[in-house]
Amino acid sequence: MARRGNARYPHWNDQRAHGVQRLLPVWEYRYPRQFACARILAGLWFVILTTVLLGYHRGQTWAWLLLPCGALSFLDAWYIPRVVAAVTASSSAG
Repeated sequence: MARRGNARYPHWNDQRAHGVQRLLPVWEYRYPRQFACARILAGLWFVILTTVLLGYHRGQTWAWLLLPCGALSFLDAWYIPRVVAAVTASSSAG
């Protein structure tokens, strides 16, 4: 039976992995800075779309739902690279 997981970060293959390691796919950990840029762009798109919807007085419900999505995208863009750096530093030290 083939092993699932990431060869670059074998400690993430552990079935007992917890926290953010279980929330995101392996490829997001492989390139955390690139995915952070993509999440920033997605957050900017949500904010721009919210501004357009509110500016034309259309879809206020959607506009207020898009704003938290943008905030979560920015939070993920800030949080995920730091988690990956912390996990890889702790695993290489020990």
